[in-house]
Amino acid sequence: MDRRHFLKLSALTGVGLSLPMLPRPLMASTEPFAGPYVIMVNATGGWDPTSFCDPKGMQSETEINPVNTNYFSGDIAMAGNIPYAPIGYNETFFNKYHQRLLIMNGIDVGTSNHDTGRQTVFSGRGDRTAFPSLAALYSATQAGTLPMSYLSFGGYDASAELVSPARVGDVGDLRLLAKPNHTSATSSDTYHSDYAYGRIRQAVLARLQRVQSRQGLSQHRTQSAFLHGARLGEGILQELNTHLPEDLADLDDNSVQQFARQAQVIVAAFKSGAAVSANAVMGGFDTHGNHNNSHTLQLSRLFQGLDYLYEEIDRQGLSDLVYVVVGSDFGRTPYYNPNNGKDHWGTSSMMASGPGITGNRVVGASDAGFNHLNIDPTTLGVVSTGGLVLEPKHIHASLRAKLGIATHAHSQAFEVFGQVLPGLFA
Repeated sequence: MDRRHFLKLSALTGVGLSLPMLPRPLMASTEPFAGPYVIMVNATGGWDPTSFCDPKGMQSETEINPVNTNYFSGDIAMAGNIPYAPIGYNETFFNKYHQRLLIMNGIDVGTSNHDTGRQTVFSGRGDRTAFPSLAALYSATQAGTLPMSYLSFGGYDASAELVSPARVGDVGDLRLLAKPNHTSATSSDTYHSDYAYGRIRQAVLARLQRVQSRQGLSQHRTQSAFLHGARLGEGILQELNTHLPEDLADLDDNSVQQFARQAQVIVAAFKSGAAVSANAVMGGFDTHGNHNNSHTLQLSRLFQGLDYLYEEIDRQGLSDLVYVVVGSDFGRTPYYNPNNGKDHWGTSSMMASGPGITGNRVVGASDAGFNHLNIDPTTLGVVSTGGLVLEPKHIHASLRAKLGIATHAHSQAFEVFGQVLPGLFA
């Protein structure tokens, strides 16, 4: 597809989709990508794992500074081997998906700053500017010049210019972008006849080839080659259109609906081979006031959205090809502030699933005061002496190894300096 035409259509339709500008270095392939795929789910604001996968509970109503006043410790429930807090949508979600979930508790994020925490959790490092997210890194190593190689709805999506995120605003108009010669997504009327449009495309591509042959600077060659790839990618975008559901999710809760629509577009992009990785996002977790009510509601929305995401992955036949990693900026304090809220806390949790990852497992732990405990790097069991503190760098080093990109030049250029834990994603 003509990049200028693509962006013009985006502006006219209000889609707000930003296409990749300049991948560096350029990847050669514009063929549809066949997987595996990666989704990073950003629960922005800092979630409270004691309200779902790392439950504590209180012993009695008179307990001083209870870790959680939503439930008693004796009411903590189990889904297989995974304990969960008996509140919100937790029972439905964990009973439905515990067999595919790996829970990682007691993670030391090392910060209580939103930006640093978000970068650390989703890239593996928070001490280096513009460090690429795992989704961006994976996309760049696989097929960076696809029209929507790295699809992002927000969250931490820095790419260090390895590949640029294609950001989607109004997903309801996405279909039109795959039909640049049509007057609307549902109409058969076209601006030009098939013959005329074919001649236009031939002329545009011929001009591109001439321009590319004259470029002396590698950056200019890269840019013109990418534009060539974008035009060739129009067929892939049309294939994406065939995999989008006829009706986008229309749900009572707007937050769940928006997440469900993200899921529909992401999975359709994977199914069509137009994308390699994606960021999904849901905010609202920074509950410095009215924590119990507000946080439980937002977690319920997130788990309903994840429920929809997993159903969409299964419906599209991609269950054995999609990695899903869910995290947040950091955790929340094990005590309440004067506003009945919880503030920022460095101990957190993450969840993961995907091909080759054994589910129904919990790795890592925190103590009764929600402080991280050390684990043995080989057995992954909690140890009282020695071992290591589980950090995002260990998780990302292990994920890179699982995805087969640990030795890639991009990974070496952006090292996370974490020990690979061989059994973590086994």
